[in-house]
Amino acid sequence: MLKIELFKELLKNWYFRLLVIFSLVVVPLFLSWFVSKDNFLWFNLSTSNDWIGFLGSYVGGIIGGLFTLLGVLLTLKKQNEQDSKLEVKQKEQDKKIATFQFEDTLFRLMGLQNDSISQIKIETLRNEWVEGKQTFEWIIKESKQVIEEIIDEDYKQFNIRIDKDLEFQIITSAFRELYYKFEDTFAHYFRNITYIIKSISTVEDSHLRENYLSILKAQLTQSELQVIFYFVISSKDLETTYKLLVSTDFFNTSIKGLLFENYHFEFFQNLEDYQVKEIDEISLFLDNENLLPNPDEEEFLRGIE
Repeated sequence: MLKIELFKELLKNWYFRLLVIFSLVVVPLFLSWFVSKDNFLWFNLSTSNDWIGFLGSYVGGIIGGLFTLLGVLLTLKKQNEQDSKLEVKQKEQDKKIATFQFEDTLFRLMGLQNDSISQIKIETLRNEWVEGKQTFEWIIKESKQVIEEIIDEDYKQFNIRIDKDLEFQIITSAFRELYYKFEDTFAHYFRNITYIIKSISTVEDSHLRENYLSILKAQLTQSELQVIFYFVISSKDLETTYKLLVSTDFFNTSIKGLLFENYHFEFFQNLEDYQVKEIDEISLFLDNENLLPNPDEEEFLRGIE
């Protein structure tokens, strides 16, 4: 095996190739010319059968050597082809082993995530206890109630028009308050879910990556998906998780049906644009364009007319 590898290296060397060409072409021509001479120094070449025999042996040896070299080259070619096939098979085998190991680790992480969720237990704002996946259901229910109270008490009674920018600020403030209220519990949850998604994002095969993400999402309840969505757009502490969700296309348009409103998906898609907009609440009450028409005032004005 070592001799074959050495011969391969010699064939790659241009000096060796030139030497072979010189030996096969120039030397026979020189000997042919040399033997055709009547005499050379004190040898009578034209009458010497020894030189003629030598030339025949040399030419025969050259031809035999050519066939031998050709055989060696064909053998090396065949061996290279076999080595390439073995290398491809080895890579496929290594890929299968790596995939199996990754899937084993991934499913164990998902199992640990589910176990950690079952151990979640928090005391609500009404001194009640919720645990497990019911925690996420309570978060969604509580956030809806808080949002409705803010809108009714702070804006609707003053006939303030709620546009998307203002709605974003209201929703994110409600979820942000709930996140920091139970930060210890949900920070641990998001560390785990972020690590799982980050592991999936390293998979080079896009088809496999999408399958793993689909399996992960299938493990999550509707309320979990909602909590993840609204928490990541509300808390800057979850910016890393948000960027990972964007890069993996974790929340595609199919999430719209789970949101409070379909257009809330725009908040996720254009988060930076909504975050930089600051709402001046005082101007909302002074700007007539933001005021909704008051039915009593309209009726009074029509009576005056």
